[in-house]
This record gives sequence, C-alpha cells and structure tokens, in this order.
Amino acid sequence: MKNFLCPVCNSNVIETQYFNNVYKDNNYYCESCNSYHVFKKIDDSAYYKENYHEKFNYKLSSFKYKLISLLPFIAYRSTSRLVYLKSKLKKIKFKNILEIGAGAGEHFIVFNNYFKLEKYIMVEPGVVIGFKNEKLKVIDSVFEATDISDYKDVELIMMFHVLEHIFDLDDFFEKIKKTGAKYFYFEVPNIANEQCKNLSLLDHPTIIISL
Repeated sequence: MKNFLCPVCNSNVIETQYFNNVYKDNNYYCESCNSYHVFKKIDDSAYYKENYHEKFNYKLSSFKYKLISLLPFIAYRSTSRLVYLKSKLKKIKFKNILEIGAGAGEHFIVFNNYFKLEKYIMVEPGVVIGFKNEKLKVIDSVFEATDISDYKDVELIMMFHVLEHIFDLDDFFEKIKKTGAKYFYFEVPNIANEQCKNLSLLDHPTIIISL
C-alpha cells in the first residue's frame, strides 16, 4: 500500500474500492476530515475541454437567457446561492465577480439582476455560451492556465463543485490570493448524500469531496 497523506488535514488515508473511471485509480479515504482523494495525477485538460461538456450539456440558449432574466427563480440553484450569499454578507454589493468553472452562465444572469454588475468573468474550458452580454467575459480555459492580469478589480470569487477537481491545491490557492479578491464563495459536494458521493467517486474527475 502506498503511503499518502490527506491534502486537507495531513492525516493518514486508507485505500478504498471506489475506482475513479476518469483517473483510473482507487480513491483514498481520510477518516480525520471525512474526505476522499485520488492521488494519481494526470493531464485532464482534454477531458474538461471535450468529454466533460459532452457528458454535461450546459449550453444556454438565448431564449432561456431571456426567460431567466425575467423569472430568476427558474434557475433555482443560482437563485438559492444568491439568497445564501445575501444572508451572509447583508448589504454588500459587488461590481466585479469571477466564477471559476462557471457552466453555461446561469449564475451570471441571476447575480447580475441583483448586483447590477460592471463585469462578470466566467472561466470554463470548452463551454459554448448561447447568449451575449457586454458585462460578461468568458475565458475558455482552466483557471490554473489563465493570466492573473485578467482578474484586476475582482471582488468576489465563486466556485460551485469545482474545488474538489483541483489536484494541486497549494498552487491553486496561491493564484487565488494573487487576484486580490476579498470575498470567496466555495461549494463542494456533500458526502452525506450517498448518490452524490458515488457519482463523484466513480464517474466524475473528482479528487476531493468533503463536508
């Protein structure tokens, strides 16, 4: 058995029988912080650029864009996340937001309706955006490969079910710090949900899942 340490809490981990079909390796479990990890590092850029969006079709048509603009509650996940953020930050209003792993842009529509943004940057490799907005900038890449100068004046960084896909957390957060943003909203899968856990451990390029 290989000797790995948990990248979250530096504790010992044990090998499980959860075999990840993207990384072609078993997951390891950390009892200390209740998290799972894949330690086999591969170049998954092609997967995110091609296969990921074939499996998860995030394209948003111009019709649905207009519909969500009029009826934001249709994008219920985006709306619930905005409600949660508002409850934590009270009266803070953001002008510039960066979303890493942004999908098709539903969050932009909902958050722009509320904050009246100046700029919203989406970082998402291989995504096809079905609408245009002068406030929206789409970067077709993984965050780690982008230029830090793109994120000048960013106030809030959001990631929903993205952090668990990052292999080198230290380098990733060093780049996050260089943006100068002061507010962060990160969401990860909940392993208390057995279906969510199984899908993530087996069929998604997921490296870390924690509560």
